[in-house]
Amino acid sequence: MKGKQYIRGLLSLGTAATLLMAMSIPASAADATDDIYLPYLYSYGTNGMPTGQLYDQTQSADYWTDLQKFTVSGTKPISRTYTGLLPQHLLTPDQTDIANIQNTVTGTNTTPSSGIVTNNVWPSYNYMPDPGGVTVDRYTYHTGTGTYLDYNPFGFAQDQLPTKAELGDAENAFTIFGDLKSSESDDSTTVGDYTSGAPIDLTFSLNATAFKRYFNANTMLGLRMGTPTEEQAENYADTKLIKADAQIALTVDIPEGVTVSDPLPQATLTGLPGFTATTSLTDNGSKLLVNIRMDNHGGIEKIRDRVTEVNSLDLSNVQVSITGLSVADDASTESPITIRGTAAGIYDQARANSEEELTSNTDNGDRTYMFFAAKQSDEGRDAGADAAKPNQISYTFNVTEPEPTVVDPWKIEPEASDPADCADNPYVKTATTEGVTYTVTDSKGNDLTADSQGRYNYQYGDTVTVTATANDGYAFPEGTTATRTFTAQKAESCNTNNSGNNGNSGTPETPKGDDTTSNNKPAAKPTKKPHAEKSLARTGSALAMPVAAGIMLAIAGIALTVVNKKRESADR
Repeated sequence: MKGKQYIRGLLSLGTAATLLMAMSIPASAADATDDIYLPYLYSYGTNGMPTGQLYDQTQSADYWTDLQKFTVSGTKPISRTYTGLLPQHLLTPDQTDIANIQNTVTGTNTTPSSGIVTNNVWPSYNYMPDPGGVTVDRYTYHTGTGTYLDYNPFGFAQDQLPTKAELGDAENAFTIFGDLKSSESDDSTTVGDYTSGAPIDLTFSLNATAFKRYFNANTMLGLRMGTPTEEQAENYADTKLIKADAQIALTVDIPEGVTVSDPLPQATLTGLPGFTATTSLTDNGSKLLVNIRMDNHGGIEKIRDRVTEVNSLDLSNVQVSITGLSVADDASTESPITIRGTAAGIYDQARANSEEELTSNTDNGDRTYMFFAAKQSDEGRDAGADAAKPNQISYTFNVTEPEPTVVDPWKIEPEASDPADCADNPYVKTATTEGVTYTVTDSKGNDLTADSQGRYNYQYGDTVTVTATANDGYAFPEGTTATRTFTAQKAESCNTNNSGNNGNSGTPETPKGDDTTSNNKPAAKPTKKPHAEKSLARTGSALAMPVAAGIMLAIAGIALTVVNKKRESADR
């Protein structure tokens, strides 16, 4: 066959090995219970026989995903019900649109998983041991001819199929990786900084390239049963039908300090055409669930068309942008907040020769139910994550105090009055400035209360201090003095005849020292240019001075007139 590439086939004794393993699991498992577990939940010896169950260990050890118990029944090669562990929120085999097709649940090729069981000597994607201990490659790429005429009618290149080395390290080679970061940052490792009330827009990404390569290998598996001719291989690619369903479930924890919008947060999916994302709250409102479902779930098409569709996808960066989360107004600033994420998915398919076989309740379909739990990628690992949990997908941020608004407390100076005739009490009246609270105290430190006109009245001979305090979220320009003082003339200096003012005016005195504090709040560097200080006009003795000067000038004028008249009389 000129220009053709070939794949080594699965030896027919693999079927016998599958049956032998299925029949031996309950009897040979070291700690067998009433449950018969799916093959991935057993450990195996060098002879390929199970030595113990991994159900309990897996359920307690998988901190990067939330698992649920599920059962699946099959009729091939024997009728049994098996127990497995599946990430929560995923469709079980009896809930997908392939549920009408009977399950073949004894072999790892029919219920393969990724990211669920670790350190298993017989990973789900690994090779099948035969009774003689000779391993038979099932998915690897080869060129040339072998004992069987196993063709490559889809023209897969070598990098589209797994290698033998990868199959020997299936735990790492077929892992789906996830990452969670701020949508505002290009660096997913960075610990973010937010203020209370700020939106937390997140991007959840997946690298699922491993799925494509496994899908291709599983597709080729259909050509490795028996000894097909070249014509049969081509016919398999052109006429075989496939029915599929697929789903991805992402969860984002809503920890204390994070609030959810009403209506629900939105999720925007990119990089995965033919799928739709919806959101809901789950686990009593403690998690946001993003459910991503294949649009044409349960649709039937030719296997060649399906292979073309899957291989046209770039699954290296599937992204879900999430909006609608924010920092709670009362979020603590004392410790970081970590948002935990999980990602999992299923792909369920059945191959058959006709639509009737795929739509009726039949055991003629060749069904494979694949599922995965994603792990955190190394390059995007959260810098604030627990070092003891490297597989956990998460995003960590700090809640910081917001930058204060800078205001000038003396943009409008207090109004001061010190009547020269002492007919009224001296007073000060403060301005109204956004973000500033003014207090007025007398020389003994007593707080004064404003009257109905907003005036703080005090006694003659006393000194009052006006103190400006920045409210929460506000600060004064650097170097701002937080006080103004006013001293009224002494009572004995009052001019009761309204002919002058011998007292002191009520103008502000320059405070001593560098008192730039207000209510224990440090002055802040201005974030914008402060306004120039302006003062209101003073009343009382401050105005008496020019009046007195006018009177003196008038008296001088009268005296000058009298002198001139005397001179005129003398001249006569």
